[in-house]
Parts: sequence; C-alpha cells; structure tokens
Amino acid sequence: MLPKSPQSNKMLSEYLFTHENSNMLTNAPIGIYSTTPGGRFLSANNFFSRMLGYENPEELMEHISDITRQVYVNPEDRKEVMGLLTEHGMVANFECQWVRRNGSVFWVSISSRAVLDHEDIICCRGFVSDISERKQAEEALKISEDRYLKLFEASPISLWEEDFSAVKSRLAQIQSENGKDFKILLTNSPELVQELAGLVRVINVNQTTLRLYKARFRDFLTAGLNKIFTRRSYAIFLENLMAIAAGAKEFCAEEEHRTLDGEKLYVQLHWSVAPGYEDSYSCVLVSILDITRSKQAEEKLKRLNAVLRAIREVNKIIVQERDRDVLLSQTCRVLSESLGYYNVWIALFDDKKNISAYYSAGLEDKDDLLKKHLKEGLNLHCMEAVLEGKYILTVDNPKHDCIGCPLSTGYQNRPGLSARLGYQDRLFGLITASTSRDIIHDHEELELFKELIGDISFALHNLEMEEEHRKTEEELRRKDAMLRIAGDLARLGGWSVDFSENRMVWSDQLAEIHEMPPGYCPAIEESFSFYAPEFQERIKQVFSSCINEGVHYDEEMQLISARGRKVWVRTIGVAEKNESGDIVCVHGGLQDITDRKLAEEQLMYMSLHDRLTGLYNRTYLENEMQRISKGRDYPVTIISMDVDGLKLVNDSLGHDHGDRLLKQSADLLKDSLRKSDILARFGGDEFIALMPRTGYQAARNIVKRIKDRIAGFNKQNEQDQLPLSISIGMSVAESSDKDLYTAFKEADDLMYRDKLAKEVTARSQILRSLMAALEERDFITSGHAYRLENLCRKMGERLGLSEIQLSNLVLLAQVHDLGKVGIPDHILFKKGPLTEEEWKVMRQHPEKGCRIAQCSNELSEIADLILKHHERRDGQGYPHGLSGEDIPIESRILAIADAYDAMTSDRPYRKAMSSAAAVKELKKCAGTQFDPHLVEVFLRIIDLED
Repeated sequence: MLPKSPQSNKMLSEYLFTHENSNMLTNAPIGIYSTTPGGRFLSANNFFSRMLGYENPEELMEHISDITRQVYVNPEDRKEVMGLLTEHGMVANFECQWVRRNGSVFWVSISSRAVLDHEDIICCRGFVSDISERKQAEEALKISEDRYLKLFEASPISLWEEDFSAVKSRLAQIQSENGKDFKILLTNSPELVQELAGLVRVINVNQTTLRLYKARFRDFLTAGLNKIFTRRSYAIFLENLMAIAAGAKEFCAEEEHRTLDGEKLYVQLHWSVAPGYEDSYSCVLVSILDITRSKQAEEKLKRLNAVLRAIREVNKIIVQERDRDVLLSQTCRVLSESLGYYNVWIALFDDKKNISAYYSAGLEDKDDLLKKHLKEGLNLHCMEAVLEGKYILTVDNPKHDCIGCPLSTGYQNRPGLSARLGYQDRLFGLITASTSRDIIHDHEELELFKELIGDISFALHNLEMEEEHRKTEEELRRKDAMLRIAGDLARLGGWSVDFSENRMVWSDQLAEIHEMPPGYCPAIEESFSFYAPEFQERIKQVFSSCINEGVHYDEEMQLISARGRKVWVRTIGVAEKNESGDIVCVHGGLQDITDRKLAEEQLMYMSLHDRLTGLYNRTYLENEMQRISKGRDYPVTIISMDVDGLKLVNDSLGHDHGDRLLKQSADLLKDSLRKSDILARFGGDEFIALMPRTGYQAARNIVKRIKDRIAGFNKQNEQDQLPLSISIGMSVAESSDKDLYTAFKEADDLMYRDKLAKEVTARSQILRSLMAALEERDFITSGHAYRLENLCRKMGERLGLSEIQLSNLVLLAQVHDLGKVGIPDHILFKKGPLTEEEWKVMRQHPEKGCRIAQCSNELSEIADLILKHHERRDGQGYPHGLSGEDIPIESRILAIADAYDAMTSDRPYRKAMSSAAAVKELKKCAGTQFDPHLVEVFLRIIDLED
C-alpha cells in the first residue's frame, strides 16, 4: 500500500527517484514520471502512460512535447506547480484536472520534487494518482445533502430534527437511581416529566411546521416543546419516555398540541432515531400530521335531519361530476329549486381576488347585470364583509345594507346569506343566496349553509388537488429518483455480484433484513430462494436481464427471511459498463418497506370504513350504488335508518354515551341483516342498508326483524341502558328503470316521516330513563325533594306568587339538578375538594339540564329556571354571570332553599351542620350570593318551623 502522509510521500518520492528503472516501479499501480523544467517528459512508467491514454511510455514521450498545453486543463495549474517547485523544491498532493489523449478530463493528485544543480532546476520527478472517483463522490454527496435540505424544507408534512441525548442521559440516571421503580416515579411526578420534556432540543423545523404552529420564525419553536405542549401532551410524552427507556428506536402516537397563539391542535406524531445515532439519540427525525379536522369531526354535533335531502343532492353532484363548471352550475340550480332560495350565485376569485368565474340560478333578468358588476370589480356589501373574515354573513335588510347592488331593488324584501368558499388557507370565492324572511336567522338554515359550503369547498379543493397532482407527477418521480440515489450512496442494504465465485456480496444491513449473520454471502441461486414463491421467477428474470444485458431494475417484492418472517422489500439492480460498453460490475440495494405496505393497506381500509362503528362509510356505499345500478342484481332494496334522540343523549350524557349508542345500533343492525347486504354509516346518526336481489316482501321481513331486535334489546337492558329507537324508511327498485338514487330518496323520505311520527315518544322514553338514572344517583330522593318542595312552596305563598309560578317552583325543586345525570360519578361523589378542571365540568350541569328540559313538553316551561338556578345576586354565579333582578325569582328562591338543605344534610365530602350554623351562613351570604329580602322571608319561615 502507498504511504499517504506528506512525510511518507517524500520518502516514497526519494525511493522512486533512486530506483526509477527498477521493474517494480515500471509496473507500479501509480503514475511515475520525470520532466524537464520546460515541459517535456523525460521518463514515465506504464501506469502513467495508460493513465493519459497511451499504450507505453515511448508513445507518450513521442506525442507530448508541451505538458502545459497538452496535459493540463488549466495552464495556470502548471504554473502554480512550477512556482511551488521553485520556491519549496517540492509539491505534495496538489489536485488539478488533466486531459487524456482522447480529450476526456479527469482529476489527479500530484506529488513532485525538483532535482537541482546548484540552485537551478534540471528536472522534476514525481508520481500522480487518479482521484476522479473521489471527486465525483464528494460532488454527489454535496448534491445529496442539498437535495435532502430542499426535500425537508418543501415537504407538505411537518418535519422536525430533534436531539434526545439529554433526555436519554437523564432517563438513564433516573433508572439507575430508582431501579424498577423508575416507571412509577415518572408516572407520579408530572413535574419530572415536564423537566424531561424541557431537555428535548429542537434542531430544525421546516416551513410546514411554522405554518402549522403559526410561528413566524424558527426560533419560536427551537426554543423548546413547552410552548406547544398542553397538559394532555405530557401524558403522551410519558409514554414516549417509557419507549426511550426500553431502547425503542421509533415511536408513534396521537397527541394534543397547541399553536403559538393558543389554538388547540390534534396531531399524529412519529419519530425515529436517524441511522448512526442509535446509541446517543442525538439526531431524531420527527414527522407530525395535523389530524385536528378529523378529531373535531368525530365530536361535531350531527346535522339536522330535516335538511339532509338538499345536502345529499349536492353531494351526489360532487361525487358524479369532475367538471368544475358543471358542478357549480348544478349546485346553484339544486339549491334554488329544492330549498326555496329565490336565487343563488357563486363567484370564484383568482389569486388577486378578482372574479375569475361566475355561476347562478334563479336570477333571470338580474343575472347579466350582477355579472357585469362583479367583473368590473365593484365589490358588493356581501363580498367585502365576508372577505374580511366572517364565516357566514346574514343580511336582514338588503335595501339598507346592499346599496349599489343590482339585487337590492328587485329583492329588497328578501334577506340573504353569504359565505366564503375556502379550504384551510385557500380562498376559492363566495356563495350568496336570497332566502325567505322567516328563515334568515333560523339555526337550521345556518347549519345547512355551513354544511353546503364545507362540501362545495372540499370538492373545489379536491378538483384543484387533482389538477396539481397531474402537474406534479413528474416532479414526484424525479424526487423519488433522487431518494434512490441517496440510498445507494449511503450503501444501506447494498449488494454486489462476485462473478469469480458466482456469489452475492451482501452488506451487513442486507444480511440483517434476511435475518442472516453479518458477512453472509450466498450463492446467486440461493439468494433467489429467499423470495416468496410467487416472486422467484420475476426476480430471476430481471436479475438475468441486468447481468446479461445491463437492464436496470427497480421492483417491489416479498421475501421470506431465514426465520420465516415475511418482508416486503424494494430491490434495485444496476449494471455498470466501461467505455467499450462491457458490463464490469453489477450491484444494487434492497430496502425493507413492510411498514409502508401495511400502512397503505390500513389507509385503504380506513378510506372505505367508518372509524367509530367499523361499518362501511358513505364513499363505499355510493361506489356500490353506482356499481349495482349498472349490473343485474335487481330488485334492489334500500333501507334508510336514523337513531332517534341522539342529540338529547349527547347533550345530557356526553358524546361518549352517544358514540356508545351508535356502536350498539350498528351492531344490532349488522346482526339483523344478511352477509350479502351492505350496511354503511351514511352520516352522523344515519345508517343505510343496500340489499341487492331483495324484493319487497323479503325487505319487509328484514325490517320486521330489525324492529324485533330493537324491542328485545330494550327489554333486556331496560334497567341499565337508555332505550334504543331507530326510525326506518324502505324503498325497492324492482328494475334498472328505477334509479337507485330515486329509491334512496324515497327511503329517506319515509324514514323522515317515521321519525316525525315517533320523535316525541323517543324523547320521552329517553327523558324517563334519565330521570330514573338521576333517582338512582340519590339526587331526587323523597326526603330531599319533599323538603325542597315544602320550603319553596311556603316561600312562594309568603311572597304572593301566582299559581303558575308556584307550580313551576315546585317542579323546579324536583328536577333542578337534572343536568347532573351527565356528570361523571368520580366528580359527583368525590369526598375531597374538586380541582379547577372538575369544577369546569360540574358548572356545566345547569346548561345540560336546560337542554334536556327543552326536549320535554312537561319541562320546557321551566328550562330557563333550571339554567339560572346557580346565578348569584352579585353576578359571580354561573353559567352567564347574571345579577340582581335579572335572575328569575323562582331561581333565587330555590338557591336559598337548596343551600340550606345542602348544609343541613350529609354529603359525600362532609357531615351535616346544625340549623343554627346554616342560618348564620345564609345571613353572611345575603346581598352577595343570595337576595337579602328573600333570605329574610326564608329565615322567618325557619323560625316558625323551629
């Protein structure tokens, strides 16, 4: 091996010059030469002459008469070499470019020494190495690094580079000091978890991260994680710490974060330790996916059933139509015709917020005039207001608000709705509709409009994404190629062919993927045997084409490791050729892509199934309807089913109970149908059954079976379960002459009719169950209710309340705590003081009770009294902070009587106090918590009873 240090090069040079004519130097694998100061070669070895493209040294010296002009690409390099020789007498490892005989350029490293006669150079002697491959590798590495940074910065996914080394060291210290108890210590020490979170050092984040967390500069995020963590974040970070302590190299979780302006974010987080940093954890790559929308969608209140038909009509257009102009024109028509809007128009904007497209329905003679106003840039009142940020603008008096609008005269008595069409940060345009006056401020109409603009905006987003996808396919392929090159340079899972031994030379990473020991090098035929049987012929075919014809391959296949593990891999083979076109080597790489394949399968499943119930989703159902409508599976039955009273359950018991009711409904319906039937969750509380080859009588039998199952379920669970009620509508398409969407609409109309007929009964049954649950929780015991009724009635009579007020007051005494049925037992019966978070939950019960009462004909009249029974005289009560006479007198009376009875009764968190102590407390709070006049009346009643 040649020495590489400057001192060794000097020794070698002296050795070479001394033994220049020896046979060993003549055939040495390095270029050796001598030249005159003027630039003619005096001698050279065989390797040197071949390096410059000559057969032998004689031919080299015969053809080259001027080294500067014929060998050096840049003559200045020759001048610099001679200058160094003149000044120092030698040159060591000077890098420059030479040119071969055929004109090709290559990089060399020159080490030379001047031979002097007194002070004059009589010749120069030295040796030369070809360093072209190293130079190319250095350049490729620089390009690879630049590409990685560009990919990192341009990624649409939030990417982080973090340093966990301090966390890992601190964990190791805690584990060493506490042994097996360190997990218990972390679990019970939230301040320690926060300390460890503060040790995570953020190295870098990309632009997507800045946008996601609303950070203007990277410094805002690289300062630490505590700015984006919520209280729930630390619970997940604790799991993260356990994974690090166990030696995990990657971690996945769903977390709750917050933006820098305090907005809540739900994210899906994945981190993995970068290769080469497995011991230190000093480089951890983190990807974060914003799943806030999906989380919010799971909790969002279900939309009103009365207006779903219009939404379905628009969504049918969205599903079937890929042309934007047709989609928006038909949407305007459907909204104008089916919802009674007098007119509907949509204006789309370009990037400068100029009108780029316009669609309308119902405008007739005003259409051209409005279009002219829009295209001339005359901003209407609705446009200006909505673009300022209002989600939905309602206009009660167009004549007053819409001065200058062509519609203000013809539709001056018709209010309007306007809203932005936009998805995330992208603004598409504006939608406006003139409505009838009796629905302009109606909650149902506003909810409908929100639903419609959301669907239309998402459809526009999808169409735009499809167009961008077509434009960026080539770019994605180019980026994929760059990633493959980066993987080859890193030599991860690499292989090459040893033709002399007919073997594959595997890297240790490749051996690990096959679960073989490091250094294992199988025969070529043996390497094929690791592939799954269905892929063996394919790998043999592409490998043969590669080694025989130089055809590169890039395939995804499945192999079976030595231990029987099935592994999906991406395998690449590349043949390298020399200048003559002969294949000189074959090598490639192999990457384990099992996780990606499993993720693709999971994503495919999730795209067609409902996350809560596991049933098929709306997308799958609509695809099946299109497929069946073109087949021979008639007659086809469609059953539309809707869970009754779900909003009441959500309002009273919370969305967890509502979700449980939906799951139970889904299981019951699935058990009632046949395996060949298709059951899907179509909306929030609606299920659709699609039954091919099912006639009217068979469908009626299935509907009867569903109703029988519901009755059996309610009977079996009547003691500890809310009653289950499902409205049902059915329609049959006997042949393809009847469109399945028409049958769908008929079934939905019949279901809606069924819901109207039974809605009151369903609500009453649920309300009775809630009252029974409240009694079981000991909030309406006979003693408590009797005492409150007695005290409230006496106060009402003493104050001269009317009979209606007295009746409402007695009823209020019985059910004022109805909202507590939705409060968890661990809060309701807690023996110690409540935390601030627990108080937030407890203070919700007046609003919950109000919503429950509004659903009952018997209780609706006292709903407002229930809402306000915890308000205080000084305005410090809840939920609305009312004060003084703004609080109904019935609520003020109940507050005093309830407080007295609570103080003189045993509670989970304290024993009862004496009547005298309770009276003292009432006097103390008169004028602040209680009405002082009413306290005086109450105390006189207590004195009479004593």
